[in-house]
Amino acid sequence: MSVHPRTQLEQDPRLWRASQQKSGHSRGVASGFEALDQLLATSGWPQGALIECHSALNGIGELQLFAHAMRQCVRNETALFWVDPPHAPYPPALEGMGLPPEHCFLVRTGSRSDHLWALEQLLGNNAVGMVMGWSRRRDPAALRRLQLALEERRTLGVLITPETGASQASPAPMRLSLEAVPGANQLRVTLLRQRGGQAGSRTLTLPPVIPRQTV
Repeated sequence: MSVHPRTQLEQDPRLWRASQQKSGHSRGVASGFEALDQLLATSGWPQGALIECHSALNGIGELQLFAHAMRQCVRNETALFWVDPPHAPYPPALEGMGLPPEHCFLVRTGSRSDHLWALEQLLGNNAVGMVMGWSRRRDPAALRRLQLALEERRTLGVLITPETGASQASPAPMRLSLEAVPGANQLRVTLLRQRGGQAGSRTLTLPPVIPRQTV
């Protein structure tokens, strides 16, 4: 017996319907920036939904952008993982951000397939509170796998990808463009797409970074 294409589409668990939008209990994890939370449909970062961040440069404030959510994971006694960041996190700076090193784990992979495998395994683990990955290339099929690993989870999943992919299609439910504001400790966050909400832009003043200590 053949199945009508519309029936197949309606039965796809990845399909989101406006009638299924949740109310108060679907609140996300607060970003720590009131102006940004007002823009986000879940009043914070959504859980169980891949957040793809496009950026031309690394180290422009992406950790500070998600620092408040990371601290919430620490309070919940769940682990934080960084997969292939461009620079190793500086422990004194992490402590200054309220992130004890014992809750933070760094993963280095040697190949693209290992990178994807590590992200997929971590995103699907209920003991993990948040995963941030840095990918030098983007692959829609890989993004789809990561989103499927996240579904039905309470994990925060963030993937930093090149700015060149911002104009390309993506299965990520939330997409952001990040841009440093020249001459200021600010980050321009452009919300390109979000599930159940609208696009928009906010310029955020970032909290200070703990400077390196000299011996």
